[in-house]
Amino acid sequence: MSNTERPDSQQPTPRGSPLFTPHQDNDVDNNVYQLPTIVAVRGMENVAIIKLSGNELLNLTNWIIWCERMYIMQQLCKVYEYTQGIIERPNSLIDPQGARNWSKNDNYANHLLTLNISTTEMMNLGRPGTSFECWKQLLALYERLVGTTFII
Repeated sequence: MSNTERPDSQQPTPRGSPLFTPHQDNDVDNNVYQLPTIVAVRGMENVAIIKLSGNELLNLTNWIIWCERMYIMQQLCKVYEYTQGIIERPNSLIDPQGARNWSKNDNYANHLLTLNISTTEMMNLGRPGTSFECWKQLLALYERLVGTTFII
């Protein structure tokens, strides 16, 4: 193998990958990350699965089942980590496109949550800023009302 060839396991992460890794080229500082660090979720790919039917929307009687359905939906739509506060927003000065992508993905996650809550129950929900804040509000409200802790 010549010096210019690398085994596949040493290839740098392709641009646009949802995971970011330090750039592996010898002529580049190894502390520099490929940007953007966050890739936009393609929401239109999930159009058929983002809305529960009328009687499946969150209400006082279906909290546990609704959580299970939302967990699956969030995983399929690739936004679960946003609602759990796992993925932090990149610094917009360092990674402006990553920050924009994060905001788009978080808005999509928030949309999935609020789209699947009945209008009556939406009145009990404040105005959360992020999908993580929305999820925390839902947990605080419904676990207090239902008396059941649900961890996903």
